[in-house]
Amino acid sequence: MNGAPGLARAELLRVAASVLQSRMPAWQARFTIEGRHFRARFEWPGFVTVADDNTGELLACSLPGKPTAPTADTLAKPSHIGGP
Repeated sequence: MNGAPGLARAELLRVAASVLQSRMPAWQARFTIEGRHFRARFEWPGFVTVADDNTGELLACSLPGKPTAPTADTLAKPSHIGGP
């Protein structure tokens, strides 16, 4: 990442939910932060997932019906993605 600071998973989830909401009625959207490409998706039963668009790795997932609240699995992973 060329020394760029890492991205917090919870912040990534908030950005993804915002991007999806702005593009309604889209079920998925691609976005870029600090040169990294991500894919956000609304999935049944009402949760948001964020994946690395290049590798497909699942980076964050929300609680059903709460698109900005990360799941316990998301919180259990290292809090930052990338970085030095």
